[in-house]
Amino acid sequence: MRRSPDGHQTPILTNRTDLSAAQIAYRMAARWRQENYFKYAREHFALDALDSYADHPDDLDRLVPNPAKARAADHVNGARSGLVAAHADLAHALDTAVIKARRPGSGGKATVDPAAGQALGAAATDLAAAKLASRQTPSHLPLGQVRPGSRLLETERKLLTHAIRMSAYNAENALARLLRPRRRRSPRPPA
Repeated sequence: MRRSPDGHQTPILTNRTDLSAAQIAYRMAARWRQENYFKYAREHFALDALDSYADHPDDLDRLVPNPAKARAADHVNGARSGLVAAHADLAHALDTAVIKARRPGSGGKATVDPAAGQALGAAATDLAAAKLASRQTPSHLPLGQVRPGSRLLETERKLLTHAIRMSAYNAENALARLLRPRRRRSPRPPA
């Protein structure tokens, strides 16, 4: 486990027995820094578009995650939350009925609101339907169904340019860390 200053823990699983725990945690953090750089560069600098215009067709039979499966899982989670809320509403209705039954003149009897029980039944039905729909949704589909006409950029040039960009990014960060203690902060402009 790696614990950040705010208490968040990141689990680390590795088969590298030749490295110490500190070295493994350092390498994992460096890897995620690189992953975050590439994600940021793709979103803001069109990283993949700059490599080359040469492309070739992707394997359209290759299985890729089905986006509908994630939506189906979201529906299951929403239905589960609805069922928990319906259970809480029924418990509240029962508590209210018990309080009414204890009042003088009630004869020790009170009626539970039937809407709470009906809502619980409907929530259970919704959860069952969402689970069934999720089970019937395939987790992976051929790429041709998810993104028809998908193309890949030239692989060798892309890998080479990514390596050069990552090296430049690492050098820039190293220089910034070296200069940071010597750099005087500029004064704030008047408000």
